[in-house]
Amino acid sequence: MGVIFGAGIMWGCRFARIARASVILSSLVFCLGTPRAGAGEVFYQKDGWTGVVLTSDQKAFGCAARTSLEQVSLFGTSPSPLSVAIVQFLDLKWVAAFARPGGFRRHMRWEMELIVDGKSVHRGTAVVDQAGLATLQPPLTERVVGAIAGGDQLEIVTVLGRFAYSLRGSADAIDATSKCITALNSPPPPSAGSGPADVRLLTAVESAEMLGKLLNAAGLKNYRFDPPKGDGGWVTFTLADGTFGRFAAALGAGTNADNYTALVIGKQSSQCNGDFMSGKQPVPSVDGSVVRIVTTTCRQGEMALVTETTIVRHGNGLLIELSQISSLPVDSPRPSPGEIASSNRAALVNAALQFAGTR
Repeated sequence: MGVIFGAGIMWGCRFARIARASVILSSLVFCLGTPRAGAGEVFYQKDGWTGVVLTSDQKAFGCAARTSLEQVSLFGTSPSPLSVAIVQFLDLKWVAAFARPGGFRRHMRWEMELIVDGKSVHRGTAVVDQAGLATLQPPLTERVVGAIAGGDQLEIVTVLGRFAYSLRGSADAIDATSKCITALNSPPPPSAGSGPADVRLLTAVESAEMLGKLLNAAGLKNYRFDPPKGDGGWVTFTLADGTFGRFAAALGAGTNADNYTALVIGKQSSQCNGDFMSGKQPVPSVDGSVVRIVTTTCRQGEMALVTETTIVRHGNGLLIELSQISSLPVDSPRPSPGEIASSNRAALVNAALQFAGTR
């Protein structure tokens, strides 16, 4: 899952980093609809957009949000289904890429203009590579990406005419892509028992002992711990009201709450196959501890999975992660970010801060 705790939980982050983002774009062809290896985990699906982690030699080098356009002759070929992807690489550069079944004719070039809600935002040249994928050059600026995310209609202009498309869902898709890159750019998690020399993942026995003290200090009773699974340091538990939770801790100077927060959001987004929302809230502390509350909602069918994660990083290097998870009908009153199990959360945060200070 995170920078420190990735070894002990099923959605642990297992992305590999690479030194540079200049990997050939031909691997995009897979995620745009033709049968080539090059796409990894699906991290987003909503409103006709699909987010895919891009890989080369089993290493992640970018994230792409793809959607299908209508059958058009955008590039002077016979009308056919067309897909467009908004791609971000590890170096944070954005590009737009187009694909169709069978690919485009190699080495072709087309002048192109992008217009959002009647305003020109980008001019460039679509260049087809050896894999038949057309990539718009130069790369998109942050301003262009922001315009696409905030717009209602995209017009693609070539010598063949103007082609208009709805941008419904583009804002969430681009936001999920950016979060995917944030997760990829975070330090890779160590295996159980490994990692930076100055960071130690607490064992499940140690974590269970710490969690018991936290729950008791918060005044919570009649909770239940599940038997430890695997060799990680994770502890799963159930509160008296039926709320499911998980807990882990690590100790060392290399722990980082903000890196861990980004990974929590990125990986929970990647594991949601429905509509995903997230919120992040910093919590002030009086002793210099870094406290973050992350609330995510994954809506699938008639149910919504709401997860609130409390992350505390104390000045002595102790990093605590405690998540509360509830499954709710989508038509039930929905808690705002930071308000799920609010009474329990506040008590647990206070207990975690006090425990960290005496560790």
